[in-house]
Amino acid sequence: MQRPLVSVVIPVRNYERYIGASIESVLSQGFKDWELIVVDDASTDGTGKIADRYAEGERIRVVHNERNLGQFPTHNHGAKLARGKYLKFFHGDDIMYPHCLEMMVSLMEAFPDAGLGISYNPWPWVAPHLFSPLEAWRAHVAGQTGMFSEGPSGTIFRADAFRRAGGFDGRFRSGDCEMNLRMAMFFGVLLLPGGLWWYRSHDKQVVKQMTPDNTLPETLIWYRELLSHPVNPFSKDQKDQIDQQLVRETCQLILNRLRRGRIRTAWSVWKECGLSLGEMGAVFSRRRVFPPIPVEARATWSVFSSKPSAVSSPHASPLVSVLIPAFNAEAHLAEAIESVLAQRFADWELVIVDDASADRTREIAQSYVDGNRIRYFRNERNLGKWPNHNHCAELARGKHLKFLHADDLLYPHCLQTLFEHATSDAGGSTLVLSAPSPLPAGTRLDYGDALRHECFLSPIMVHSPSAFLMDAGVFRTLGGFQPRVAFCERHLQIRAAQQGPVVLANEGLVFFRRLHRWGIKQDEKYPMGLCEGMTWFEQLLLDPTCPLTESEKQYVVFRLRYGVARRAWKLFCTGRIAVLTDSLRAHSIRLKDLLCGLKTIPAEHGAVGANLIQSKTTTVAD
Repeated sequence: MQRPLVSVVIPVRNYERYIGASIESVLSQGFKDWELIVVDDASTDGTGKIADRYAEGERIRVVHNERNLGQFPTHNHGAKLARGKYLKFFHGDDIMYPHCLEMMVSLMEAFPDAGLGISYNPWPWVAPHLFSPLEAWRAHVAGQTGMFSEGPSGTIFRADAFRRAGGFDGRFRSGDCEMNLRMAMFFGVLLLPGGLWWYRSHDKQVVKQMTPDNTLPETLIWYRELLSHPVNPFSKDQKDQIDQQLVRETCQLILNRLRRGRIRTAWSVWKECGLSLGEMGAVFSRRRVFPPIPVEARATWSVFSSKPSAVSSPHASPLVSVLIPAFNAEAHLAEAIESVLAQRFADWELVIVDDASADRTREIAQSYVDGNRIRYFRNERNLGKWPNHNHCAELARGKHLKFLHADDLLYPHCLQTLFEHATSDAGGSTLVLSAPSPLPAGTRLDYGDALRHECFLSPIMVHSPSAFLMDAGVFRTLGGFQPRVAFCERHLQIRAAQQGPVVLANEGLVFFRRLHRWGIKQDEKYPMGLCEGMTWFEQLLLDPTCPLTESEKQYVVFRLRYGVARRAWKLFCTGRIAVLTDSLRAHSIRLKDLLCGLKTIPAEHGAVGANLIQSKTTTVAD
């Protein structure tokens, strides 16, 4: 058999409920030049038998360890059997999305200096971004990125680089983090787009057995080993500063355990770390702040094809209208347009509406105009942000609307993924959201479940219009965005959920470049935060058609008022009294609302989100 480009290695133990779905997700990859090696680490349940059903010659092999080797030795055993140019470890309880291997392998091929690729939320960088060893370590110690804590399911290795680095160190529970940082000493690290796979959370995970008590001591040990390595990119002074910070954090943990009366735990941590009494004095040292590295938030779009594909079949109207409402967008507009041209999905039109810009926005947009497929319009006067969004929708001819802010970017699989989710069911959907969620992509939520996700799990309908695909008919029926409503983008999405199913898509389909100024701009415009929308949200809950129970409604209202009280206190403490009084008056927030927010939040509804996860993920298993 010809050598495959990538070897997918699934080390697994006692995951009989999940292993089948994990293997199926590999079989469903759009990229086909792979081999699959499942290494069963002496499972005592039916994991091995289920994996054996998929064995298929040299392409899909199942290996059974005679004895339990442990997590990372099993990873290394699978790597020894692999023949591919790249190693893609994947855990037997996770799910790959169909474009995972294609995205990972194509970008690693485009950046031959990278020995390791990590799929992670790229902000403040734009993925793909290649870090040199020094840049990678500096970004890590400065706290600019948490990508080096990503597990094997989110990484891809160049196989020869993995072997030269020596593979995973089986001594440590946190061997994946240690391996990532060790690779970063020898090779470039490629930051890949996030959202390429679904991380399943359940009680049998190895990570659930990891606590600060058993991971921080070993972290100090392997961190010191990496710092002492001759190829570590830091100077001696920098290494000493990092070591002192690590010792300080460890000593703080030991003192914390002593204060809580956990003397045996404190003794165990101190003994395992091998700290001297003299080093314990580091707890009184000042916390080190390491300077961040400069961020070049620029997309490397040259690695993606920017030539638009021909529409496969003629339509009276395109399936998707991509809408760019632009105002003084000369800095980023061209890259936003290029990201549309790089889409794998072909049946789209692009409508750019210039809201009377005073810079080079018109010149840039007109350079891309292409007959009826890429159209440009200019408003005679400035309409404002949300009216201009609505004007874009008026000009659209597609069945689905995809807004794209002029400083955001679409990754190549964005339109294809969103459209497939929108049409995955015969009944269709009103809204597809690319948002962080513990639920897997493709999950369909009715109005009640969407509200429960929003209020009890994590907010998914607060994101920018760049994050969703909406049915054009539903958008027009609802009257589009309501500019006078605070957080009108959330208002529109919740009203859309009333009209029909909401489908979750994986995050990482869009890069939101403007997030770096979210805190300042939003705090100025909405000093009460999301609670600016408290009035209309409470009215929504009082509607007789609201599917939440009375108890759930009361809890949500309480949370809203609690949030108002916290924001009001923050404004008061920062001396912004005028802003506080104006906000309270504008939103009819009464004194009793603030007093209500001083109470402790009841915990009786903590299971609502957990129950939603349970009900929506039971089918993502064998």
